[in-house]
Amino acid sequence: MSIDNVGKKSNKVEVGRRSFEDEEWQACKKVVRERDKGKCRFKSCLSITEFYQIKPGTPANLDPAHVIPVSEDSKIMYNPRNVVTLTRFIHRRMDDYKNPLTGEDITKNEHYYWWWRILENKVACYDENVDYKALVLEYIYGRI
Repeated sequence: MSIDNVGKKSNKVEVGRRSFEDEEWQACKKVVRERDKGKCRFKSCLSITEFYQIKPGTPANLDPAHVIPVSEDSKIMYNPRNVVTLTRFIHRRMDDYKNPLTGEDITKNEHYYWWWRILENKVACYDENVDYKALVLEYIYGRI
């Protein structure tokens, strides 16, 4: 931060995170923490078989994760429907377009399939004929 910005409210991303001074972001995170009860939402969308694929001892640090990246649509940055609690391990895999269970590369549609499952808390098989991004956008923008 430059000396000119000292003491001023900043909405800039600092070291990969929203600023602690960003009151809207802090309020959004509070809503998300309360809604998600301080737990990773990923585990709640897994079948028993999938649950046991998660490696024991996977780090459990929690992060607020944007479903639709801020770079793609900054208007929904503070929308709690666009933010979920994930472990940092799962958050990184989602951001990197990796299968959150196996770490293998996934397609964009598979990426949104996992977000859809997390948002809807669903155990469901992947169907390549479904446009999962459209389902995710319906959820976030409230057009369900």
